[in-house]
Amino acid sequence: MKKSCLVLVLLVLMVGASYAGDISGMVSYVDSSKGVLTVHGKDIDVGFDCNGSMLNKVNVGDMVKVEYAESKDGNKAKSVVRLDIKEPQTFTGKVEHLNVHEGILIIGGETLHSGFSCEGSLLTGVNVKDKVTVTYIVEKGNKIARSITKM
Repeated sequence: MKKSCLVLVLLVLMVGASYAGDISGMVSYVDSSKGVLTVHGKDIDVGFDCNGSMLNKVNVGDMVKVEYAESKDGNKAKSVVRLDIKEPQTFTGKVEHLNVHEGILIIGGETLHSGFSCEGSLLTGVNVKDKVTVTYIVEKGNKIARSITKM
């Protein structure tokens, strides 16, 4: 009985000493020289990984997902992934909702914000039920249309 209680106490202490978690949100502070970033008020020690700093190209205002381990020494990052996608992506579907004044369209349940071209709104000539292909990027968690082509 004493042996099983000792094992249980040791297990509780080991689990309590380190907690793994993840957090997603906007970076409010970053210092790559110190290897630190802050998301939702939580300071996370990023340090350095074998492929280079996990903070490479991470800036204040970027949306990120951070996997970390919580310990008595602070929060230690396991990975930092930027959620902003600057490389254009494409999406094809029928327009379910359209608000030209707010520059919003919904296709397949996905909300996209329309950008502007030199000719004006990308939504000009687009109607609900039109089948379209949208090329977009993701900035701060929002899908921003760069071009809309009717099919």
